[in-house]
Amino acid sequence: MISTFIPNAATIRVLEYLVLEPEVDFSKADVSRYCGVSWKQADEILKNLEDFGIITITRKISRARMYKISSKSEILQNLIRLDLSIMDVINKKEASDALHNGEIYPSKMEVLNRLQNINVSSKK
Repeated sequence: MISTFIPNAATIRVLEYLVLEPEVDFSKADVSRYCGVSWKQADEILKNLEDFGIITITRKISRARMYKISSKSEILQNLIRLDLSIMDVINKKEASDALHNGEIYPSKMEVLNRLQNINVSSKK
C-alpha cells in the first residue's frame, strides 16, 4: 500500500521539500533541481502526488505548470503526523542515549517547571 504512494527515496525527498515551503508554488524544474532528481522522475513523482491529492496545479506560466502543496489533503496531514511521531521517538532515543553516556538532560518535570516559572514571571 505505502509503496504505491511512496515508491522510492526520491519521492520522500520531494515530499520533504514541498512540506517545508507550503505557501510557495513550484515548477517541475524546481523539484528536479532542489531534490536532485531527473526531469522524468520529477514528472512521475508530481503526477503521482497530484493523483493522490497531495498537490494541486496553481497556475501555468507559458508551458510550465506551477504546483502547490494541498493543505486540505488528509493523506498529507497523516504523513505530517507520522513524521512528527517519528521525530518524537528519535528525540526520546537521543535523550536516553545521552543520559546513558553521562550527558545531562533535564527531566520532563524540570522543563515543565521552568516553563511554568517563565509564564508566571512574564505575567507580572
